Amino acid sequence: MEVASGGDGLELKADPNTSTKSIRLLIAICVVGVLIGVVGLALPHVVGARDEYAAERQDVITRASDFAVTFNTYSSDKKPDYQRRVKPLMTSSYYKDFVKITNVMFQVVKDKKQSSGDVKVLSVAVDSIDQDSASAIVAVDSAVHQSGSQQAVARRFRWQISMRKVHGKWLVNQFDGVLPIEATIGDVTEDDKSGGDR
Repeated sequence: MEVASGGDGLELKADPNTSTKSIRLLIAICVVGVLIGVVGLALPHVVGARDEYAAERQDVITRASDFAVTFNTYSSDKKPDYQRRVKPLMTSSYYKDFVKITNVMFQVVKDKKQSSGDVKVLSVAVDSIDQDSASAIVAVDSAVHQSGSQQAVARRFRWQISMRKVHGKWLVNQFDGVLPIEATIGDVTEDDKSGGDR
C-alpha cells in the first residue's frame, strides 16, 4: 500500500504486520492499566483497612477492664490489700496521687464498714491510641454493701481512662468520671400540647 511519494521518486510503504502489532500492544497496555486501577480500588474493600494498632487496642481494652474490676472491688477494712492490688495497673506517678486519695476515702468509709464487689464491665471502647498513649471509655456497674444493710446499692460508673505504655505494659495514667447526658424539658405551651397550628 502506497503511503507517500517524494519528488525524488522515493516511496514510503506501511507494513501491515507492524501496524497490527502496535495496535495490539496499545490495547494490552490499556487493559492492564484498567485492571490495575480496578484492583487498586477494590482491594481495600475486600481486604479491609489494616489496623496497625489492633493488638495494642486489645491490650488497652484488657487493661481498662482489669482496672475497672480491681478499682471497684474493695473492703473498707482492707486498705493495704486494695492499694497493693491496684498498684501494678497504674503508672508510678499516678499511683502516688491515688494513694493520697484512697487514704482519705478509706478514712471516710472505715466506720461504715463498706465494701464493693459484683463488678460487671459493660463495655470498653478505645477512643484514641498511638505507640505509647491511649484513651478508653469504660462503662461498669458494681454493688456497694454496708454492714447493717441487707441490700446492696447498685453503682454505675462511666470513666475516661488515659493510659501510657511503660516498659511494654499499658498502665492507667489518669481516670475521670464521665458525666451522664441529661435531657431537659422546656416550657410547654398550650399550642405545643395541642400540636400547634397545622
